Amino acid sequence: MRRFLVKLQFNGRNYAGWQRQQNAVTVQGEVEKALFRLFGAAVECFGCSRTDAGVSAEEYFFHFDADTKLPQERVAFKLNRFLPNEICAQESREVPFSFHALRSVTGKTYRYHVYCSPHKMPLYSSTHAQVEEPLDVSAMREQAKCLLGQHDFSSFCSLSPEEGEEGKSHVRTLSRVEISEEGQRVQMTFTGDGFLYHMVRILAGTLVEVGKGNIRDLKEVLDAKNRKMAGRVMPAKGLRLMKVYYKGENE
Repeated sequence: MRRFLVKLQFNGRNYAGWQRQQNAVTVQGEVEKALFRLFGAAVECFGCSRTDAGVSAEEYFFHFDADTKLPQERVAFKLNRFLPNEICAQESREVPFSFHALRSVTGKTYRYHVYCSPHKMPLYSSTHAQVEEPLDVSAMREQAKCLLGQHDFSSFCSLSPEEGEEGKSHVRTLSRVEISEEGQRVQMTFTGDGFLYHMVRILAGTLVEVGKGNIRDLKEVLDAKNRKMAGRVMPAKGLRLMKVYYKGENE
């Protein structure tokens, strides 16, 4: 038996997220179908993160165990023969059994995309959220500085359906918050050691409100630990998982 780690890229527009579900098409479900066709037996895979319905990933990792003599680098090529066009393995390698695609993660980078226009822009509307007015990007950058470091991000998370218990820590550390502008498009990039349910989409929605002038003190929102003070959950289509970090692997 051997353990393989596969780097995946997928367009999540037509999928109900990564996690396998009984009555929905998911990325994990499609990957496990492909693994079954490749190895002729059921193979369970373990992803590096849950993703919401409609979210895409430029870089995503999963691991699985299989008894095979395939060279490690050939697994990705063989797997792609059975994957749909929206999902593609980029590379594969063998890892020790102590490695776990989820539990070994040390950090992630997400990017949220918006375009600013009163009219729909067909070239971007499937991958960007629409904001109907210009944003003050300078104000967004200045206010976003308070998000860096370790904080309680209770203001910026929804209650996960799987997380009904109270008292769960909402403390996370953000090491990077960048906001870039190109024409009518604005990108918000966040790197951290972990992210809460809907955290990036709420951070993006709150920064959009800063850019509109509706929120003038982001630190007050952060310190309040009150979800009602933050912005809305932005649409999933604008969110992309950009990079996943593993200690000693790709930091």
